[in-house]
Amino acid sequence: MNVESPHMLSDGELRRKLWSIEKQSILNRSIIPNEVNSLIFLNRILSPSRLMPQAGGWAASYTLIATVVDYLLSKNQPLIYDFGGGVSTLWLSLYCAKFDGKIVSIDESDHYTSLTRSHLDRLGTADTVNLIHAPVTSQEDYKWYTT
Repeated sequence: MNVESPHMLSDGELRRKLWSIEKQSILNRSIIPNEVNSLIFLNRILSPSRLMPQAGGWAASYTLIATVVDYLLSKNQPLIYDFGGGVSTLWLSLYCAKFDGKIVSIDESDHYTSLTRSHLDRLGTADTVNLIHAPVTSQEDYKWYTT
């Protein structure tokens, strides 16, 4: 493992590294409580009966999913389009099962489409989702899903 010793860094490099660590610490202090509050909200409103996959990273964050669910609750939205499905699709399927909605979920990855389908089956919410595998192709100056 290659670990830089603080003694090998210049004063400027050390200050930049410490500031980077401090910024990350500040960021974590604001993100973690939001994610926890959002996860509590989702569990209270949607009451999953099974363990849900981890959010964040490439998957939507709990904060994003909770914001969408909160919006849907205020609009009584019966049809949801979800591009790049996965964890968001699973949470939204719980919303649809509880509030009589439907989802059209489109994902470019055959692997993640299959994985999402198996999670939907496990949750018992597959009937709320029209899950479509549509690879992304290059158009003239952008990429979009094939149909």
